[in-house]
Amino acid sequence: SVPNVANFARLYQFFVPMSMTLQEVKDLLRDWQSEETPLITNTTIVLTISFLARNPDFQRGMLTQGETSFLFSRGGTIYQETHFSTMLLTTSRLVTLGLIVWGLILLVFTLASSFKLHAAISHGDVCSYFMHFNNFWEWMLVVVGWTIMILVLSERFGVAKFNRQWEEYTNFRQSASQITIKEFDRSWLQKFEASVRSLSMLDELGQLGVAFYHIFLVFRILMTSQGHPRLAIVVNTISQGFNDLVHLFIVFCIITISFVFMGHILFGTRMAPFSTIKGSLGYCMQIVLQREYDNATIQEVDYYTSFVWIAAFVIIVVLVVVNIVLAMIFDNYGDVTNQITSRDTIWHTARRKWNHFRHYNSWVSNSNIIRALSKTSSSELITKQKLLQLIPQITNEQIDELYDTVKLRLVTSVVRTKKNIVPEALAAILISVEDLRSGVRMMSKYGALEDTKPKRSPSKPKPNSLVSSGGEESDVQGEDGGETAPLSGTIGAETADDQMLDEDSNIAPKVCPFWVKDGLVKHLHKRQAAMDQLFLQIQQIHTEIRKRGLGTNCDEIPLEEPEQPSREGSKRLDPSLTGMNMKPMISPGQERSAPMAAMPRRAIAPGSFGVAKRFGRS
Repeated sequence: SVPNVANFARLYQFFVPMSMTLQEVKDLLRDWQSEETPLITNTTIVLTISFLARNPDFQRGMLTQGETSFLFSRGGTIYQETHFSTMLLTTSRLVTLGLIVWGLILLVFTLASSFKLHAAISHGDVCSYFMHFNNFWEWMLVVVGWTIMILVLSERFGVAKFNRQWEEYTNFRQSASQITIKEFDRSWLQKFEASVRSLSMLDELGQLGVAFYHIFLVFRILMTSQGHPRLAIVVNTISQGFNDLVHLFIVFCIITISFVFMGHILFGTRMAPFSTIKGSLGYCMQIVLQREYDNATIQEVDYYTSFVWIAAFVIIVVLVVVNIVLAMIFDNYGDVTNQITSRDTIWHTARRKWNHFRHYNSWVSNSNIIRALSKTSSSELITKQKLLQLIPQITNEQIDELYDTVKLRLVTSVVRTKKNIVPEALAAILISVEDLRSGVRMMSKYGALEDTKPKRSPSKPKPNSLVSSGGEESDVQGEDGGETAPLSGTIGAETADDQMLDEDSNIAPKVCPFWVKDGLVKHLHKRQAAMDQLFLQIQQIHTEIRKRGLGTNCDEIPLEEPEQPSREGSKRLDPSLTGMNMKPMISPGQERSAPMAAMPRRAIAPGSFGVAKRFGRS
């Protein structure tokens, strides 16, 4: 690494004008090498040799400043740095046109951002306006863009100033005397050197600004792509896992810094990259990114020490931490892609934007919708009528598009992330309904449920009339000409619940329901496999017990009998501990016609062999 020579003060300056002959320059160099007037002494720190080259015949003319600096360190090492800066002497029309267009674009963006800022100031939302990252980045682009424009214009004006100085120099040099020509050239060379040095600094700053401005534009384009879910996959993936990545980056920095200092201490005396902390950090980053290192040179210090350092660094940092970062990114990438619907294409987006453009005057912006919804509570259900109350100027077409988009995203997210959620929910509901029906039948059968609802006498429908959904009567005649066909309308719906209660639950349905076939049966098969595995484990335990001389046919286990459990809680419910005189657990002020013990209990018959029979015991 070459130190920055700009930090050192220039104590002496020697200008060699172009009016000197070659022999005079050689004599001057010979004098600088002599012991009487040496140019380089024992106290010299920096020596800089610079020159100016002007070539008006190359394309539009070129002005080049070359500079070579030598730094003499106390340890005897000489550092060298060479720098060139080239500028065009004339500006083409295309460049001028590009600067004008660029200035107009910046002016438009500046006015648009200023109007938004003025609206935020009028509403008193200046802090929230700049807290929004898109607005902050937009102003950053505007400020950096105008800064680059000022640097480019300053550099062009500086070149024009140099051209005027050069014309003055050539005009005055023709009338200068030969006696003072060297001093004349030396004075003008000082002016040229100062002018070109400032131009070189402006040119470097302009180049850096233009280079980094492309990165700012890329970030702005990525933020703009958030309006389209498929284009915003990269941004959404990073933003969704940003918190986890930041915490993991902190852990990565702590681990890496420890290995950097360890490598500097162990290998700094033999390897140049580890001689400084900065070099050690760069070499460690090279191992992480390129997976390459000089194993032979590292092991020259000590084989076992270097082996431990390399193995620990590669395993902990390269293999574990880096792969955890990739796993986090892949996990968030899967979550982001699961939220993309079939309508999230460029064609649907273009159609939606065209629809927005056609209804531009009546279309409510997303920021206004979010601001209106923020006034409601998070648990409140937002219906179409509620949305119309919050935003009266919103159109029905925008409401339909908004709800259709939300519905499609919700369905897509549920189907892709939890594919079995619908069958499982239906199975749970149907099983609960069947248990409820069984309980109602049992309570009705044993008189625990009083029929307080008056009995309904079946009403006979009119022979030649049918009540339609609109309330009008239409004549319908059966095939035999007398009786009407059985209806599945209002009358059938009234007796559907009664038929479900009177249905015999012991008779299997003729057609296996979908939730039983694809949901419950698979669940029972999994439970059967788990029970089979449990049986095998019990058999293994039983075999191990017999090997150790324990079991029913062996001696008893020499263990003390445990104490009997406390029955205080049971005595509060039934002092006799028989279960026949249980006190009713009801709220104060309520009564129950029969004790809980009088309620019949359904007998559950075993459907397969028990554990005792599997063990061969009675």
